[in-house]
Amino acid sequence: MPSQTIPRAARCAAAFLLVIVAAVVAGFAGKGDVSGTVTYKGKPLPEGTVQFQSATGLVVPATIGADGKYKAVGVPSGGAKVSVTSRDDEGAVAWSKAMSAASKDPSKKGAVPKGSLGDFNRIPDKYNDFDKSGLTYDVKTGDQTFDIELK
Repeated sequence: MPSQTIPRAARCAAAFLLVIVAAVVAGFAGKGDVSGTVTYKGKPLPEGTVQFQSATGLVVPATIGADGKYKAVGVPSGGAKVSVTSRDDEGAVAWSKAMSAASKDPSKKGAVPKGSLGDFNRIPDKYNDFDKSGLTYDVKTGDQTFDIELK
């Protein structure tokens, strides 16, 4: 009995078709819009960023408003890691200016607050890192609410 072989062109066409089908299925897997309120020690976080990292590594950010509310649009459905960042930028700018003035005039060295730029995070550093924050969310298709309570 003669062995049958599939021509190379047919194998390539089948592989290409498989890749296209996988891409289309992934595209229709669904996305969700996630909104909520971020609180730290029971109070709304006044500004910052919430980020959702999908299983494929896609990151979708959302800005935190003065009332602690955020809305992330188009987050891929499925499990997501979550990070939150919030810095006191005014304090960081004032610290940087004081450092700059002290470097130009040593007599102003006593006016520089102790610490570093990292001291101007409003929340613990662990929340800035997807792998350390401990925050996850299972994103569904459509609109949903995910309130984030930081301690």
